[in-house]
Amino acid sequence: MKPVNATSVLISISNVTDSTFNNSRMYFTVGSPDGKEVLAANVSLTPKLMAITPSSGSTAGSLITANVQGVGIKTKGIDLVDKDGKSICQNVTIVAYGKVQCKTKAQEIVAGSAISVKHGTTAHACANTDATKCVYEQLLTATLPKVTSVTKTTDKIVFTGANFLTADFKALTSLAGVDADSVVIDSATQVTATFTKGIPPLSNASIPELKFETTKTD
Repeated sequence: MKPVNATSVLISISNVTDSTFNNSRMYFTVGSPDGKEVLAANVSLTPKLMAITPSSGSTAGSLITANVQGVGIKTKGIDLVDKDGKSICQNVTIVAYGKVQCKTKAQEIVAGSAISVKHGTTAHACANTDATKCVYEQLLTATLPKVTSVTKTTDKIVFTGANFLTADFKALTSLAGVDADSVVIDSATQVTATFTKGIPPLSNASIPELKFETTKTD
């Protein structure tokens, strides 16, 4: 809480679990202020989309992360939509306060598309002063990671391909619902995933999944 002048203060709220909360308390050194019942009532936060990373993905669908302030892990009805109000997400997961992950739909999204965050029936445009932070695209002509072969041993899976993301990204691998204990991007053409307890049983009936997740925090 930061005093602004003799009649107002600026209150910052973060790390809430939902977009609505109640029973807040505010105290001054001289006691409780008049009007404190306003804070005790329900307070609703407006989602603010600050950034989307990465800014481009595959037309087969990609995992993107949106920085959405005012959204907690219990917030319902959050989505990312294009300028026409159509959802770009196959599914949405809120993994932490302000961190929304979207598995995008398998489709083309035209270059420079401005994305908004939608809560319920209301869409909110990019709140960043730099609107390019909320732009996303999936182009048929884009150069993106491609897996050409997969090799399994007793405890490792080696992916061979092209255009693997070696800067500002980490790789994640799962097989038969089991996450690899470590995944190393060896080069732009190879990724090695290690399962310390061995490849999961019945893995021959499952297709291993390889995905890249940004390590940027903006």
